[in-house]
Amino acid sequence: MIDYEKILKEKYVKSGNPNWEERYIHSLAVCKMALLLNEKLCLGLDKNKVYLAGILHDYAKFDTYDYYQKIVAKYNLSSDLLNADKKLFHALFGPYIIYEELGISDKEILSAIRYHTTGIDNMTTLEELIFLSDYVEENRIGEEFAQVREIAFTDIKKAVASELSNLVSHLKNINKEIYIDTLKAYDFYKKYLEN
Repeated sequence: MIDYEKILKEKYVKSGNPNWEERYIHSLAVCKMALLLNEKLCLGLDKNKVYLAGILHDYAKFDTYDYYQKIVAKYNLSSDLLNADKKLFHALFGPYIIYEELGISDKEILSAIRYHTTGIDNMTTLEELIFLSDYVEENRIGEEFAQVREIAFTDIKKAVASELSNLVSHLKNINKEIYIDTLKAYDFYKKYLEN
């Protein structure tokens, strides 16, 4: 069996990024949270898919801008993607890099990785789960995380809506442009806040 935790750790170490260990611990925690929520909420998702999307969601975090550019060229992606906030690059290009380096081609897994940072309107359950688990994993400290974490164990859609509400408010407060997918997600999910 392939040891994806070992593969991820080796990739992070090789990047030479001083934050690799913190990112590795985060990846393990997201995976753990996703598996736990899948079980507690009786979502019925394939555990292997949940595991892979959780452990690999930040796989491309420390890749270089040059590498991202090569992915855009190779897969004929819109060059506009390179104008997005750099913090989104690992999600935007992660699915292609995971396919390139690990040969994972499962569309559900790759899509959950693609939208784990921005969200999108009308997400699949796996997309919602990884988006949410990234936000509520146990190492995220703060009232906003704790609040959404509590909701997460009872209502996944309301929790996703709460996370998006926090995200949009935060980006507005720091005068940062809100990515189009996040706006679409917020517009779609905000109805769940009323319940």
